[in-house]
Amino acid sequence: KPVLFFCYDGSRRSHQTPTERTQVGYRLQGRFPNHHMPRLILVRHGETDWNVAGRAQGHLDEPLNERGLAQARLSGQFLRDNFDVKTTWSSDLSRCATTAEGIGVPVQLAQSIREISFGDWEGKKWDEISRVDPVGRERLSAGDPGFRPPGGESMSDVVVRARRFVDETGLLKI
Repeated sequence: KPVLFFCYDGSRRSHQTPTERTQVGYRLQGRFPNHHMPRLILVRHGETDWNVAGRAQGHLDEPLNERGLAQARLSGQFLRDNFDVKTTWSSDLSRCATTAEGIGVPVQLAQSIREISFGDWEGKKWDEISRVDPVGRERLSAGDPGFRPPGGESMSDVVVRARRFVDETGLLKI
């Protein structure tokens, strides 16, 4: 049964330890019966120094730090031990590609599955963004699908981009 792995970097779960992430994986594994359908497994990239510093990354290519490399190894080991991964897609950003490479199968890179572009906010600390543009920061935090940071893209834009990726690759066709 084919299993798909996708390194998704849009989540805000950098506070979880590799053990917590693995425990989540074990809990999820038991919830889904083993049917003849492909599985889509979404995995967030490992930690970067910008995660620790509270900086907006977006499309800037910040690499994994030492903890992030360890998280990537643990995630890869968990997936190898528990799933028969056949296809791996990842954002072309190094933090995602490095995380995906830990699985040990060829990685297909795609710019179209990068996280949201924060535009002019990229590289800035979130508390600084909150001071300079409190309304914009609140709209982003609230999940406003139409909000677009200056020079960036909205969540609606990201959904369109992700949907186009899924359609073009036939990723979810059964």
